[in-house]
Amino acid sequence: HLVDQRKMTNDTTPSFFMMANSADYTKARLRAWLFKPHPPMPDFGLDRIQIDAVIAYIKSLKNAH
Repeated sequence: HLVDQRKMTNDTTPSFFMMANSADYTKARLRAWLFKPHPPMPDFGLDRIQIDAVIAYIKSLKNAH
């Protein structure tokens, strides 16, 4: 996933900015994906605190320019 909203990915992977600004990517949905990743996303073995930190970071990008 890209962080910079000005850049595009070369596939259908959403950027963190897009995820932060889309109602489809709720905290619950992100938590589920990070807890049990979908293919081809790797399993980083994150614990609950780390997952919450990643979600907080993504959500901090809401409306960022």
